[in-house]
Amino acid sequence: MLRAISEMTRYLISQAPVAENRFTGQNFARYMNLEYNDLIERYLLTISKPERMEILRQIAHHQSESLHQMGLFYNVQSVAISKRTQGRHEQRCKRLQPSLERPRVELV
Repeated sequence: MLRAISEMTRYLISQAPVAENRFTGQNFARYMNLEYNDLIERYLLTISKPERMEILRQIAHHQSESLHQMGLFYNVQSVAISKRTQGRHEQRCKRLQPSLERPRVELV
């Protein structure tokens, strides 16, 4: 949860590295949008869960409409596994192999 909040605060206008703040801040893309900034601030100040979910919906809508953050690549990890592996390592290797029966879906 805290990581998600820190990811959100990165896109605040105050985090954009510009001359006024001596080029410090975490908004490296320098995305500055007042509407988006207000949504993030409202989310951080809202306590009620239904209201927070509504604000998150609006944030997701803004992100999908403006496409201000888009992944350019995927971090791929490769593992070489011998067919002769047995015992404890065998279970570990099975865990690393992708399962065709159960696709893994991760929500970001």
